[in-house]
Amino acid sequence: CPAICDEYAQKDNRVVVIHKKNTGYGHSINVGIERATSDYIGIIDSDDWIEPETIEFLIRNAILYDVDIVTCAFNTSTKNEATIDIWEQDKVILEFLRHKRLNGSLCNKLIKREIIQHLSFATDISYGEDALFVWQALQSVKKILVTNKSLYNYRRNEQSISHQKWDPDRKGSGHKVWDSICRDTRFNWPQFESVALARFALEDMWGLYFAALSDYPYDSHIEERQLNIRKNIKHIRNHKLDGYTKYLTAVVLCRWYGFGKILKRLFS
Repeated sequence: CPAICDEYAQKDNRVVVIHKKNTGYGHSINVGIERATSDYIGIIDSDDWIEPETIEFLIRNAILYDVDIVTCAFNTSTKNEATIDIWEQDKVILEFLRHKRLNGSLCNKLIKREIIQHLSFATDISYGEDALFVWQALQSVKKILVTNKSLYNYRRNEQSISHQKWDPDRKGSGHKVWDSICRDTRFNWPQFESVALARFALEDMWGLYFAALSDYPYDSHIEERQLNIRKNIKHIRNHKLDGYTKYLTAVVLCRWYGFGKILKRLFS
């Protein structure tokens, strides 16, 4: 509660408390970045927690390897021996578009403040806004550090947007996000455009799947996503991003939305 936060601030001058009305996640991120004075910025979602050594580990390696971003693994990751990889920007962009080893989550990343201090977090997007912000930040990096060390603990919250019913303006806004990312890729990274289009189509495949699970009716939003998948299905096949099963699911869903109802019965 606010009183407890203020108590910590009185005990330690490194703690700065900002009181504001709840105007949403994006607005809060923007205020935090605007007020930050540190060399690096990290964001922890209110439902989650980090390991005791998380900040020390990330800061130490950011300085040691002189990187713009350090990204760690989530608690859901396999507890293998920790590895460290340094990627330069071309590799960073490609891996983000593949969206496997480097995804759009903001909370597991420590970022140089100078990289994001002039960026604005989207406040008109409900799902996928993290990915769009990370994507914008990656346009200015020289290199990043990627470790599989599990330092961030994600708490599953059934009330979060990711667990709510699908609709085009909230949980379905990932379509808008990846449409924007693909346009940027076409202009700035044309050599990776087919990868971006493959990921865009797969994101729409997941959109159709969750829409079906939510019993969302067939309409122009569903048709738009089906058309995008059909247009880019060859890129999913060529890049083999998420395996053959996901490819087949995309093939069927882009022509038969009712297949999602069958999947719901199979896995519910």
